[in-house]
Amino acid sequence: MTKIKLIWTLFCVLTIQIFSAQTEVKKPSDAFDLYFKAFVNKNENALKALNDYMRPTVEGKDMYAIDFTEGNSEMIANMSDNFLSIFSPAAAKANKKEAEDYFAAMIKNFNEATYKISSAKLVDNEYVKGEKIAEISYRVTFKMPNEASDDILSVYKNKNPKTLKADELKQLLISLKNTYSNATKEESIDRQVSLYQLKEKGKIYYNSGNIYEEIVTNLTDFYFGSDDENAEE
Repeated sequence: MTKIKLIWTLFCVLTIQIFSAQTEVKKPSDAFDLYFKAFVNKNENALKALNDYMRPTVEGKDMYAIDFTEGNSEMIANMSDNFLSIFSPAAAKANKKEAEDYFAAMIKNFNEATYKISSAKLVDNEYVKGEKIAEISYRVTFKMPNEASDDILSVYKNKNPKTLKADELKQLLISLKNTYSNATKEESIDRQVSLYQLKEKGKIYYNSGNIYEEIVTNLTDFYFGSDDENAEE
């Protein structure tokens, strides 16, 4: 009888261990890896894996429908148009491609950012009893221009942009583009994101309703010219 009780106890313990191991589909750090690679690196494979991961929580559908190519093209076009608007129509028209090349190089460096997690921990969700929140602290590193854009633009500091000739603007844009294409200096910024537990059929998934904004918006503010950020080389 004692042996039967012992065997039954061991069976229950093993069953609980197996069940616990299966409840968390991915560790918080692994889930974050998918979010970062999909949203920042714009990696198609990561986006597919992220949708596969979250699909059970959205009735078998894709949670994120993102066209990276179209999104980048629109961003490049908008940034180019805004930049060229300060120059004469003739100079702007003659340098549309050069402006797009410049911003494409800038965005490419952003999309090639790397990260390293410094800590990943589960804390209690003070608003939902029994729920946990995964707090991920991480450092993101970008390749930044060795020469500041201000240094290049200083040559034209005392000139009215509207008076710049097409060939002068072309040379300016090529120089600006090269600062990103040839960038080797690294700058880093520390960030934190919270991932909340979603439970579906006994399994735990990690997500946040504003995960895209939490990751991407904070980084774009830093990367695209927020001089007030504290960056570390």
